[in-house]
Amino acid sequence: MISEFSSFLEFLAAIYTSMYFDKVFDFWSPKYKNNLHEALEKNNWTKDTLFSNNLKTACNEWYNGVRKSMLNKAAFMILSIVAILVFAGFEDSIEENLRSSYYTAFVLTWTFTFFLILVVFRSLFFSKVKMMFLALLLEAALFVVSFKYIVPVLPDTYRLYDYTRITLLLFTLLPLTIQIIASWLSSTPYSKYVEKRLPSFKKEYDVAQTSLKTRDASLVNDEFKEVITAMFVQGETSDTSMQKYQELLRKKMLTTCQPKTISVILWSWILFQFEYLLDKLFKRQSEELEENVVYEMPAQFRAQQTNIDYAEEYKKYRAEKELDWKLNIREYCKKHNLSPSAMISWVKENKPSGKDTK
Repeated sequence: MISEFSSFLEFLAAIYTSMYFDKVFDFWSPKYKNNLHEALEKNNWTKDTLFSNNLKTACNEWYNGVRKSMLNKAAFMILSIVAILVFAGFEDSIEENLRSSYYTAFVLTWTFTFFLILVVFRSLFFSKVKMMFLALLLEAALFVVSFKYIVPVLPDTYRLYDYTRITLLLFTLLPLTIQIIASWLSSTPYSKYVEKRLPSFKKEYDVAQTSLKTRDASLVNDEFKEVITAMFVQGETSDTSMQKYQELLRKKMLTTCQPKTISVILWSWILFQFEYLLDKLFKRQSEELEENVVYEMPAQFRAQQTNIDYAEEYKKYRAEKELDWKLNIREYCKKHNLSPSAMISWVKENKPSGKDTK
């Protein structure tokens, strides 16, 4: 039965091997650095070398942890598939009355292995190489226990026997599918996750920097206050005090940039998409309600409207929209004392590149 899938298992083993040697192929590793650099540039954070270096260090540490877990998981799956292929090679020589027991033991083993090792305790078993080998030993122990103690007391083993094929496919394919999703989440969605959380930390970081310059520890929270007060006492150039301050910044940055699980990024991405769709929906409804609204402008600006260069204003609007994707034409016009209806009419009439009539 299992030997029927030998070619398929060999193909999967090759895929997991490419995952393990990703340093050569550079296919599976998350691609987030370009997006992160764009976020730093967009928010004008690259000028602050200390902040940007701490950010890059924190993200690299998280990236290395994700990559190490992926490599250990790939090694675990390669060795598991090799063990299955070895069994498949001797499958025909096994006595007929024992085959159903073996297959049932395999179904139980793969089921427990998937949920216990690959899902529930994956961060534990794939954080280090020795833990990965421990996972292999646990998998082997699960098979022995299933075969010797669980299978003999099962009343209807043939039912599990029938699930051998589907369980084998799920055990070998689901980890691959999960890794594909994890690699994607660790790329653009991760960079957006970090970008969304950074402003609040940047504000706290700037307050700490101001506190150092003004020598006023009352500006910061208790966590920073203890370290900064010690720096005032020991001297801000003291190696020990500066090291503690740097370590605190690094710790805070790690907390900001390192989600506990990949599912946190997934949930953050879902919320982002939901907010984006709601924002588009409400803006569309608002535009429909405001379609016939006439905006009254201050008298001192009315005379200027006939001399407005809307082509130039539209370029400025597109430049501002690059920094704030939520900005629309109506908000831009209100911000710069322009006529929204006049500018929207100009856009509809001239149809410039990157047309936006919102």
